[in-house]
Amino acid sequence: MHRPLQLAAVVLLVSACVGREDPLDLGDVEDEVLTRDHRNPSTGGSAHTIETSTIMELPVALTAGRRVTYETRNRSAGSDPVLHLLAPVTKNGPVNEVARDDDSAGDYNARLTFVPATSGTYRLVVRAAWKGKGGTADLLRDRSVFWPGMPFGGGFQRFEDLRADEELITVPLPNGTHHHTLFLVDDDGRIFERHESAPNQSVTRRFTSALSVAVAMVGPNGINPGGPLRLVRNDHRLALHDPDEDLLGTELEASIGTCSRTTDSVGNFECSSAADMRDTDGDGLRDDIELLGKVTSTPYQFLPRWGADPRHKDLFLEVDFLAADDVEPTQKLSPEDARAIATAFGDPETHTLYRLINAMTLRNPDFEPGIRLHFDLGTAPTDPADATLYGNWGGHNRVPPVCSGSTCVRAHAIDVWSEQMHVNRLGVFHYLGGTPGAVTRTEARHVANNIPLGSAHNAAHETGHSLGLGHNGPFDGEPIDANCKPTYPSLMNYAYGGWDGFSDGEGISSINNVSLNEDFAVNPSTTKGAGFLTHLATQFDYDVDYVDGHVDWNRDGIYSAAPVRAYANNDGSGCEFTKYNLAPLTSVSTASPALVRLGNYTFMLSLDQDGELAIEYTTDDLSCPTPATYGCGSPPLRWWSNEAWLDDMVAFDAHRIVEGGVQKILIVYRDDGGTLYETKFTMIPFGFSTPQELATASTAVDELSLAGDESRVYLAYKRSDTGRPMLKVRTLGYWAPDEEVRGSDGNLLVPMGAGVSPALLEAGPGANRTLYAAFSYEFRLRLYTFDPVSRRFSRSPWDTMEDMDRITGKPALAWVPMPAGGPLPGRLYLFSLRSPEGAPQDTVVEDRMLVANHVWGGNHLIGLSDAGEHQSSSLRGYGLDLLFEPGVDTNLRLLLARKQQEDGGSQSPRHVELRPKADGIIDFEQRNWNDWEIMRVELCNTLVSAGSTGLGCPTWIW
Repeated sequence: MHRPLQLAAVVLLVSACVGREDPLDLGDVEDEVLTRDHRNPSTGGSAHTIETSTIMELPVALTAGRRVTYETRNRSAGSDPVLHLLAPVTKNGPVNEVARDDDSAGDYNARLTFVPATSGTYRLVVRAAWKGKGGTADLLRDRSVFWPGMPFGGGFQRFEDLRADEELITVPLPNGTHHHTLFLVDDDGRIFERHESAPNQSVTRRFTSALSVAVAMVGPNGINPGGPLRLVRNDHRLALHDPDEDLLGTELEASIGTCSRTTDSVGNFECSSAADMRDTDGDGLRDDIELLGKVTSTPYQFLPRWGADPRHKDLFLEVDFLAADDVEPTQKLSPEDARAIATAFGDPETHTLYRLINAMTLRNPDFEPGIRLHFDLGTAPTDPADATLYGNWGGHNRVPPVCSGSTCVRAHAIDVWSEQMHVNRLGVFHYLGGTPGAVTRTEARHVANNIPLGSAHNAAHETGHSLGLGHNGPFDGEPIDANCKPTYPSLMNYAYGGWDGFSDGEGISSINNVSLNEDFAVNPSTTKGAGFLTHLATQFDYDVDYVDGHVDWNRDGIYSAAPVRAYANNDGSGCEFTKYNLAPLTSVSTASPALVRLGNYTFMLSLDQDGELAIEYTTDDLSCPTPATYGCGSPPLRWWSNEAWLDDMVAFDAHRIVEGGVQKILIVYRDDGGTLYETKFTMIPFGFSTPQELATASTAVDELSLAGDESRVYLAYKRSDTGRPMLKVRTLGYWAPDEEVRGSDGNLLVPMGAGVSPALLEAGPGANRTLYAAFSYEFRLRLYTFDPVSRRFSRSPWDTMEDMDRITGKPALAWVPMPAGGPLPGRLYLFSLRSPEGAPQDTVVEDRMLVANHVWGGNHLIGLSDAGEHQSSSLRGYGLDLLFEPGVDTNLRLLLARKQQEDGGSQSPRHVELRPKADGIIDFEQRNWNDWEIMRVELCNTLVSAGSTGLGCPTWIW
């Protein structure tokens, strides 16, 4: 029989070291048949993956002068056993083979007979003749069955022209054998060396002299499952064979497709595109530890066994549990969540062309897309297919809380990673601290971060931050942090909460909220364009035309031929642009402020915590053409008044009027006893008129509201005795008697809830002005319109989402004209403070705006929908007011008495603040970004900076 030897789990190396003398006279050998394997030899540095299976090694006691015969019978179909008998040997190193046989027993069975010259414990080796010839056979000794159905096999690889200083290294692979034995066999089939794997699960054999031929044979120790194993021939010690000093020879690197020089090309990959030749794929891991592992000291890092590939970006993650106290049960990242996170980073793109483009963007030398994730989460996989996805690899642990006295809090990954992760993992693993709830603190471009356990999407999102991604593309890569860009379909984007992939930056044009094309806005004929339209419809709830690519950006029910202004970022979940150009004022208040314009002055009035009426003002037009975090023109100025009666004010509202051709600010306020007063503020002379008491049917409680035009003013307040709203009208300087607020049925409205106040707005197109009122049904907000003939209030057909959280405080309303020709009479904004049931102190700002959506039959559904960021849980307040004056204002203005709150260990500011872009319409180009390009850069940088490995990485350019 002449079959080639192939590599298996125990390694045999065969060498042409003929003429060697045995040191002992071991006896006579009878019946010898040899086999040689000359197929697919290695002639230089190379790496081979071989399938290993059992090579049986049996200690046998032999007596000097007593003949013994071993043979196989009843071999399984297709198998071919080979027998070797070794003299008593040490554990590792050279051995003396005293007998061997392949086919002497007929029918591919083996038989050897030996008469030992000395007594001792010899070693009988039973293996397959070559790859694919393993199986079972009965082993007989002196014609008696010694082991019925003995398994045998092996893995094989032939090496030729081995040079002095070359190394042969075994490397464990996923689902393969860990502890194994390597045999070296010469060209005549003679075993001349035997090596068991060290505790690092590897054998390294460095040749001190040249060998013309060596065959390697490997098998698992004992009767253990075999599986794949890597056999590496490394030429790095040869002169000029390791120019990049990564401990891998040039021949080996050419064989596996990694780089040694910038002038190299490996396959279709140009090495000049790699930042460091020692890290071909640019993931921050040296090529040598990805191929061989990091196994020079304990704890060993078996990267190849865990799935590392020097030709594809890998991300190894240790996931610990950050405990809140000493008794909280330890939790782990679930395999299901690990799989979902890995799917996102692995790139779920299915289109062949886009997969190739994404792979080239990442500069993966294997031209496959995505980053492969490997989690040490403290749980062993039950499915072999998950062997490279997650495992119990020795790093996972429980991190104790940080305590001060009896108060304990969870540690943060950023603070503990260098202590909790072993030094052998620095520069190899990223670190994730798992917590049961939401993550309140994250760090961008850092090797460590917190993740929420139980939410794969959020965990992937936080991991994206650590790799340089913000909510709008590269972290800090844009002057404006657009959390909800429509043009950025990425799981990093708050607007794509159900999205489980990263953006590739392709096929979506930039937009600008101050000029949005509605007609033919998107090209629907392309894959990316059609997908973008779907995103706009499903993620942002926009009306879109899938045939022509129209988008109703301003939600007015029509596709406008001319560009429109709109808050395109609004996805109804809370975003970002309303906060820009914010102007913090000097006042600190716990009551509703007032925003009113007098001439070219914009006044911001508030009740300061010191009991004064703070009057702050600016002459800036508040257009703020350049978006910025803070500031809109010159900072507002403040005027202090020393009027004694101001100390009595506990609630107020303000409205512009004209008397005798002079613009004034009418202020109506309530004192602590519930009495209402009016005063007027003028610029010339600068100051207030003497307050005048208003005749009312009842004392007032909570806050009050003014609305109207410059000659007629409506006042709404709440009775202290019944809690019902009241209406009062001022014309030509005189207040008419109070009117009870009645519904369209003539009945009094239900009393408003404690702490809830009415709000009014008179607005509309041209002379068709309407008085709108926001009253509450107990604690549920309802919108009404006033009929000046019947003097009754009718429920608006526009839904105000009254079933949301209970309302508190005083709402605010504003009116913005809309382009003619649409179904909307204008855009009504309704802002309110809402608090969860049972938590009235937790007042969250929420907002609604009037929109029109297409429905079946060509009609429109008109109602109040989410307007922007203000309902975000991060924005709380005591009171607010809105201002939009047609012909003067470019944007909706919001004045907010902000409430102090705890936010991840820090406190948000408590002050009155002006938000001049409360509608989110700012002049800023919103572009798409390629997440893969950003992560390509930062995957390497975060790892290298943490481990100080000295590798070169791509430069962060954003």
